[in-house]
Amino acid sequence: MYCELFVGQADTSPFSVNVYEYPGGIDWVARRLNVTPTGSHRWLVFDLETQSGQSFTKDKQYEFRFTRSGSDSINYYYQTGYAYEYGYLRVGGTDCGRRQAA
Repeated sequence: MYCELFVGQADTSPFSVNVYEYPGGIDWVARRLNVTPTGSHRWLVFDLETQSGQSFTKDKQYEFRFTRSGSDSINYYYQTGYAYEYGYLRVGGTDCGRRQAA
């Protein structure tokens, strides 16, 4: 299982993703830490590892939280009307065919 994030002009600062149940997920369900881009303007692949005893479940909603170390920030395009914080992506739930990103 994996997810991808498109990176623009990239240096060697690694990216990480943590996946939580939404709403109110306290412990991460899956994650991948410190994935370093091998170049600019490409899709960065995160092979997700699930936490022991955790799994993705049909009809639940999940929040993907992307972060980056180093001095560079992550810039996100978003749609007006969706109150997602920058860096978060929510998928799944009863509306699983519709993906909305920050």
